[in-house]
Amino acid sequence: MSVTLRRARRGRVSVLAAALTVLALSVSACSSGTSTTPAGETVQIDVGTDTPVSAATPLRVAVALPGTNNSYLQAQIEQVKSDIAKIPGAEVTIFDGKFDPTTQFNSLQTIIESGKYNAILLPSLDSNLNCKVATEQAPAKNIVVVAMTTALCGRTVNEGEELWAPGTLSYVGGLDTVDYWTDYLEYVIAKNPGPQKVVVLKGPDNIGITINLDAAIEKVTAEHPEFEIVAQANTDYSIPQGNEKATDMLQAHPDASIIFSAYVTLTQGAVQAVQAAGRTGDIKIYDKGSSKYSIEQLEAGTIEASAPEYPRTTISSALQQVVDAFDGKAPVRFLKNSGAPLPADAEEGTGFFVITKDTASSFTPES
Repeated sequence: MSVTLRRARRGRVSVLAAALTVLALSVSACSSGTSTTPAGETVQIDVGTDTPVSAATPLRVAVALPGTNNSYLQAQIEQVKSDIAKIPGAEVTIFDGKFDPTTQFNSLQTIIESGKYNAILLPSLDSNLNCKVATEQAPAKNIVVVAMTTALCGRTVNEGEELWAPGTLSYVGGLDTVDYWTDYLEYVIAKNPGPQKVVVLKGPDNIGITINLDAAIEKVTAEHPEFEIVAQANTDYSIPQGNEKATDMLQAHPDASIIFSAYVTLTQGAVQAVQAAGRTGDIKIYDKGSSKYSIEQLEAGTIEASAPEYPRTTISSALQQVVDAFDGKAPVRFLKNSGAPLPADAEEGTGFFVITKDTASSFTPES
């Protein structure tokens, strides 16, 4: 079956509903995972190197987030605090990277040198800057690291198991790889045959998600010159910047026919810009994130499709890997689809699928 036909099958309500029922159970299971290792004991944890991490209980988790200024990150903070509260004696501290790679790097140094923590959950801003601190310095201090969303040590451009970096416990993600973004862009092209003028809203230019999106854009536009990217803009993922950049691009390119948004906060800004320009219904918007806002806009017909993100499942799955490791269980190095289940007709390989107006009511957003 062709790629286009396979994608045309996406969004079957019954399949998606079943998958999301499993997802709800999965999040619940992760959230209720309780370490059975007695407090004060030392556990040898395999991080894929010659030297295991000798981690002492109880669990002390540092979450080094890239920022705290959007619904995705707020959902993760809420979820990890809820999960930690169910683990006797465990504690969690949130560090705000303020979407600045140096700030996040300095936070990691503080975490490691403080001696207060034995686990780090890390959605890294800079794959290379944080490489040694996560894969060498942390394990040397008997701290286990789980990478989330952005792979470490230049592995962000990889796929599958190659996203995991030795020296860390696991990698949870796979929703922002080059192939995943390529699948999404090709979906948009299949739904919009013929010449198109496209503006793209992206995140910061130095993070793996954006690097991968840029690579996918280059690949897809070389193969489909009719899909013309007339403008692109980097942002800090905030609604105001999404609105500002979208407004500027639409003014500069009044013939733009598609807005491709890398995250839902940018989509919110883009919708505002389209409405202000009086172009609602005239320009198609494709979203990433599938938040409550995304679902509302899909049902209203304001946006065409949304590819999902799972902030709560991602961080619950990452924490569960740490809990399992402290209980002596073998690690799972790569958790595809951020640990969430997939509908049966998701794209083979990447797991890509979209939510549309027809299937929006069957999807439960996590932010």
